[in-house]
Amino acid sequence: MSGGAEKSAYNLSASYFNQEGIYAPGKSNFNRLTLRESTDHVYLNDHLKIGQSLTISLVNKKGIDPNNIFGGPILGALNMDPITPVRNADGTFGESAYVSQEVVNPVAKLDITNSRYKYNRIAANAYAEIMFFKDLKFKSTIASEMFYDESWGYTPIFRLNAATINSVTGTSKSNSNMMALTYENILTYNHEFGKHNVTTMVGNTLKTDEWSNLVGSKQGLIVADPYYAYLDLAKNETSAKVSGGINQHALVSYFGRLNYSYSDKYMFTTTFRADGSTRFGVNNRFGYFPSFSAGWNVSNEKFMENMREIDMLKLRASWGKNGNENIGDWQYLSTISFGARGYTFNDVIYPGASPAKVSNPDVKWEASEQTNIGIDVRFLKKFNASVDYYIKSTTDFLVVVKSSDMNGAPDAFSNAGLIQNKGVEFLFGYNDKRGDLSWNVDFNISFNKNNVVSVGNDEGWISGASVGTAMTNVTRMEVDRPISYFFGYETDGIFQNSAEVLAHTSTDGTVIQPKALPGDFRYNDLNNDGTIDDKDRTMIGNPNPDFTAGLTLGLTWKNISLSAFFSGMYGNDIFNGTRRWDLPMSNYQSNVINRWVGEGTSTTYPRVSTTDINKNFSRPSSFFVEDGSFARLKNLTLGYNITGLQKYLIQNIKVYVAASNLFTLTNYSGLDPEIGSGWVLGTGIDYGVYPQPRTYTIGGSITF
Repeated sequence: MSGGAEKSAYNLSASYFNQEGIYAPGKSNFNRLTLRESTDHVYLNDHLKIGQSLTISLVNKKGIDPNNIFGGPILGALNMDPITPVRNADGTFGESAYVSQEVVNPVAKLDITNSRYKYNRIAANAYAEIMFFKDLKFKSTIASEMFYDESWGYTPIFRLNAATINSVTGTSKSNSNMMALTYENILTYNHEFGKHNVTTMVGNTLKTDEWSNLVGSKQGLIVADPYYAYLDLAKNETSAKVSGGINQHALVSYFGRLNYSYSDKYMFTTTFRADGSTRFGVNNRFGYFPSFSAGWNVSNEKFMENMREIDMLKLRASWGKNGNENIGDWQYLSTISFGARGYTFNDVIYPGASPAKVSNPDVKWEASEQTNIGIDVRFLKKFNASVDYYIKSTTDFLVVVKSSDMNGAPDAFSNAGLIQNKGVEFLFGYNDKRGDLSWNVDFNISFNKNNVVSVGNDEGWISGASVGTAMTNVTRMEVDRPISYFFGYETDGIFQNSAEVLAHTSTDGTVIQPKALPGDFRYNDLNNDGTIDDKDRTMIGNPNPDFTAGLTLGLTWKNISLSAFFSGMYGNDIFNGTRRWDLPMSNYQSNVINRWVGEGTSTTYPRVSTTDINKNFSRPSSFFVEDGSFARLKNLTLGYNITGLQKYLIQNIKVYVAASNLFTLTNYSGLDPEIGSGWVLGTGIDYGVYPQPRTYTIGGSITF
């Protein structure tokens, strides 16, 4: 609801959202109530403007972690053997006699999962803007954001397998609070004289935030019920644990901008900002980030007046830097940890402490420097196109770099090298109308090449992610390679008989894989030393696509509208880590049916054995790398506008039906080729990621 008068305006809104989880109904849901209000007022003949806004969100949810690499429900379902029942005849949960460790009955795992969360968020801001005279104004803003989170956990008595047992009930409770304040002041001067227009701006921002938490746990509940899992109802006093802490962060910024344009033909902009963060030590607390851009509206030149086919033509060029501080707090210090640091002296256990990580007082801002050249054109009133060429170089890349094990503590963040991306982006659009029928087509495609130019250590490479417990350093950051490329062994078919095993030799006649059996992988001995070891590992895949693309289609006829959005990428590889290859009895995908079972039966899938002497399933190799290319219908929406209801005080009613992720075209065998990554050196590894759901929506809106 909105309204107001000549000098004042207000806006009020409320929304409620409730969604039951798809994977675990009853164990996973989310509901949110949001209230918003804002007001704006003008005083002193438009020389003073003041306003404020307030947003309150109240959230209650239950949740599970579907993407847990060890013990997550999706990975558990994929790896659980197919012959263990969900429930036994007596109603108890089935327990596998084959799979072990974290792989358990996924339904049983969900049944014992009990967690609840509640958090409240309040965001408020207020501003005042003073116009000293026509061209000069000053705006000051203060904003605050507050979070209050609570979570409850309950652990029942259970047995999921021999390695996953809990013999006593337990409960936990945590509270956390966050308070953030932002102060911003901006002075702007704008003046137009003749065909010249100049706008200058200077300002500064100060942001502080403080987070604190308190966590407690206890065992021995007198009532085995998640809704009575309070700390006071747990009576095992020796099991009581409590912990807490506080974290603080501040960011100060000083910035300025100059815009100049002449006759709407020539445009120039330059900016400069200095950012200081408490996440870096005093040696490098501030980072400095300039930028420049220029544009030429060619279509406004006189020599273009007779070229009526071209409606608009613009040339652009820019260069700039921006910074990244997202490494967490206190990373430049060697903080002290007290957790699990106890020691024994005279048969008595005393609490201890040790460094939580190695210090790096010289860590500094990561900077991304980008140069861009582009052209925009619109012609024949119906067509438009844009082309951009860019070079983006990320210098002082922030990443944890492995140092000597002699340090005795986890490694710290370092500025490790330079990563470069080069590419070109194309955008094409078309729109037209015939009577009541109108349509539009927009297509974009981007080509990008990623390359690591330098790495800030002596080795020239940094190890990345692992898969399970057997396959380590599956990804790498290395000079003259794409970042996070897959690092492993090249397979060269399968030995069909013993003669082929003996024939696989180095140049000096050494049998390279003397322990291999028919049905095992033949690995390439890249350094020709007569053995297969780490020196034979090489690039076996690239998670970065050759190109990404999107297509938007729109069609409108009278009051009916139809729109569709497609997206996709091509040329990227995925390392399929959805099976626990370190657990021999884990379930296989259906393509195991095509495994080698005798001479000539398979040249791609090796024999299956619990011993795996040849390490067919424990060496990271090209066998696990698949084509991750895909095309997906992301959204399809059909809408209808109902008009002519003014006599009912209704301006418009819109109803629609929509569907997302209707279909995906891909050759990837996993659940979803669009896997994402939470870590740059884990890009492209599929650990059994929760797939994007197919969603159907019916909705409507009324405008009074």
